[in-house]
Amino acid sequence: MQDVFDSGGRGLQHHGLRRANERAVLTLIGFNPGVSNAEIASLSGLAPQTVSAILGDIEEAGLISRGAVLRGRRGQPATPIFLREDGAYAIGVELGWGHAEVLLMDLVANVLVTRRWYYAYPHARSIGAEIAAVVAELVATLPEAKRGRVVGIGLAMPTNIAANLHLVNAPEEQLALWTELYIAEELGRLTGLEVSLSNDGNAACWAELVAFPRPRPGNFIYFLLSRYIAAGIVGEGTLWEGPSGNSANLGSMLVRHGDGPLLPAHFIASVSTLESAWRRLD
Repeated sequence: MQDVFDSGGRGLQHHGLRRANERAVLTLIGFNPGVSNAEIASLSGLAPQTVSAILGDIEEAGLISRGAVLRGRRGQPATPIFLREDGAYAIGVELGWGHAEVLLMDLVANVLVTRRWYYAYPHARSIGAEIAAVVAELVATLPEAKRGRVVGIGLAMPTNIAANLHLVNAPEEQLALWTELYIAEELGRLTGLEVSLSNDGNAACWAELVAFPRPRPGNFIYFLLSRYIAAGIVGEGTLWEGPSGNSANLGSMLVRHGDGPLLPAHFIASVSTLESAWRRLD
């Protein structure tokens, strides 16, 4: 059975798109460890000469390594290619309604160290500085020579926190503060790293797809049961984010529990609902 990423990461035969082609090649190597030069060309649609040139550049940059030549197979001997674990590092940040988590991972997605802390609600005046301080702490765990290989931050958080702060009983002043806060820009300014922002449901959905064993499904709906419900949709191997980045807002769909009224799914199946049930038992 074909894996969803067998045809993913297509390269583009067009001048000026070298960075996109490098990304396509690295993606293919990441999802197919041990892939050969010829296989990368076949899967990406790039010319073999283009692939060879890209491999030379990213090997020089320390992003890949080559294994022992495989002999005894049909055709020319093939050299397996792998990502180098220490070739680059990234920071992952989850900013949730009641907690934040920051982790450091290497190029093959090994989580090296993580920090998590809890709060009653995300405070607009302090959350950026708190996260930046933890990012600095985690980067400092790397040998000094490797700290420059931290390439950026991936930030996952609920869409439109400001409009929903009442759900966690945040003070009224937080609405105005969050409306004016561009948290990705603030983190970039405080850390000096490039920040990529994603809806938490989309980020979790993509992580599930990456972690799924081969062959990966090309179409599925993903639910994340957290403080509230987050979700993501993959169709034909593509994450459907929509223009707002929140195309899979499935927690807001109306469902009925038993003989009760129609309610958003958030208020029937989520951690906040479970907490409310516990409080009623007390």
